[in-house]
Amino acid sequence: MVLFSPDSKNQFASVYLCIYYMIFIQLCQLVESQNCDIKIEDELWPLQWYLNNTEAKKYDMNVLPAWRSCVNGTGVTVGVVDKGVQDHIDLKINRRFDFNNANEGSVTSYQHGTRVAGVIGALKNKNFTIGIAFGAEIADIKIASTAVWDTFDVRAFYHHMDSIQVYSCSFANFHTGTRTYKLEKNQEDAFIKGTTEGRGGLGSVYVFATGNSGDEKDISVDSCAYDRLVTNRYVISVAGIYTVVGFVRYQIISV
Repeated sequence: MVLFSPDSKNQFASVYLCIYYMIFIQLCQLVESQNCDIKIEDELWPLQWYLNNTEAKKYDMNVLPAWRSCVNGTGVTVGVVDKGVQDHIDLKINRRFDFNNANEGSVTSYQHGTRVAGVIGALKNKNFTIGIAFGAEIADIKIASTAVWDTFDVRAFYHHMDSIQVYSCSFANFHTGTRTYKLEKNQEDAFIKGTTEGRGGLGSVYVFATGNSGDEKDISVDSCAYDRLVTNRYVISVAGIYTVVGFVRYQIISV
């Protein structure tokens, strides 16, 4: 589905979404211990080091034991809250919701959202890559702007919350790194509704990226400690790792 270049921030930004999808499998799906024969024939599988790192074993997700136990996201729907997800033979998109602001018009840049969806749920079908939860279905939750949290409809976080178990949110959020801001009431209300009523009363799972603009020398550039989306108690926040050297440079201060 997606080929990742270690030199590209935009492409690598999606990689760290993989880190926490083992969490959502545990939270959203209870399965008996089983044995599944896993034969991976997707052509770009050898390049997916974040799932199976043959050079540095500890820098991957160690997913094969989970897959062999038949834990692969089957029965789970993940909502990708982004600018949109494009149709693709390697994705199973079961529903679409458009929360675009009418004043901004339609957003047609599907690149990031499609990449994120591929990291999560690219099908095991001999095409391209395989997703961490290749059995999961994708809900395309389209928002008008992935850069300004205050401008989009917060209903995106609880729409169809009984059929969407996980909400993946890896869009940027501008902040100064020197001042904190509390959640607006409508934002917190949305999270409360989802975490108390979603997933059949078990609570929706919200996963946020910590951001890409961290700087190892200047914490004022982008510290997630000042980000109300990343540090509020209703979400799981995740930073990134590199192939063999631990945290990526632009993520160091964001952890």
